[in-house]
Amino acid sequence: MTTNGDVLVLGDTHSALSREQWAHLDSMCPNITAYASVGDLLERGNFYYVQKHLHELKGTRFESLPMLACVGNHEYQKGLRRTLPAIWQQTFRMPTNGPLDFQGSTYFVDFPAMRVIAINTTGLQSLRDYTRVYTWLKRTMQTRQQGQFSVVIMHHPVYSVAKGRYNVFINLFFCRLLNRADIVFCGHDHTYARHLPYIELVSVERPHAIKSALAAEKVIENEPIYSLLSAKQDTLVVRSYLMRNDSLVDEVVLTKDSL
Repeated sequence: MTTNGDVLVLGDTHSALSREQWAHLDSMCPNITAYASVGDLLERGNFYYVQKHLHELKGTRFESLPMLACVGNHEYQKGLRRTLPAIWQQTFRMPTNGPLDFQGSTYFVDFPAMRVIAINTTGLQSLRDYTRVYTWLKRTMQTRQQGQFSVVIMHHPVYSVAKGRYNVFINLFFCRLLNRADIVFCGHDHTYARHLPYIELVSVERPHAIKSALAAEKVIENEPIYSLLSAKQDTLVVRSYLMRNDSLVDEVVLTKDSL
C-alpha cells in the first residue's frame, strides 16, 4: 500500500456501529485512505455479524476503503485451544507476510512514511507462538525503510489500564521491543489511555474498571473514541476525538528530531 493520507483507527466496536455512525465517520474523516481496527470488530466469526457489518458499511466509503484488520479475542472460537474461524480471513484478506501459523492475521503494510504492523495476540497460545511472532516482529521493525515511522496495532495491551486485566506474557515478551515503536495502538480494556508509545482505544461498549495507580499521561473513561493517524515525512500525528460530538480530546505529535 503506497497511498498517502490519514488512517482512521477504531477500538473494540463489537458489531455495534450503525450505518449512520459509519456514514458520520465517513463525513468527518475526508482525508482517510484506509481504516484500521484493533480487534473485537465482530463476534465469534458469526456469519450473522459478518453480514451485519458489511450491511452497515453500505453507501459509505468504508465499503471500498482498504482495511487493516487486527484479531481480537471475540473473533476467536473458545475451546481448549482457541481457533480463528475461516470466515474471518475470508472477510478480511490481509497480507500473508507474517510468521508461520499467523499468516493473514499477523502482517505488515507499508505506507510512504510509516510501516503499520498488526499482531494477532489472541493466537499466542504456546511458547513457540510467542517466539515466532517475537522474532518476526523484531525483524519487521528493523527492516522498514530508512525514515519510516513504526506503528503497531494489536488487541491485548502491553500495559493494561483496567483492574485485573494485566497480560503477563504479552508484557514479558514484547514490552522492551515495542517500547522502540513510535506508536502502539491497543484495545481490549474498553478505555482510552495514552502512555507513549502506547495508546489504548476505548470501545463503544461498556468500559472496565480503571486501576487507580495507572501511570498514564491521559485517561478518558466511558467515552467511545476514534483516532486519526497521519504520517508525513518527518512528522507522525495522532488526533483522538469523542465519537458523540467529534471534539478533539487528545493529540500526539512526534517528529524525527524528538525521537
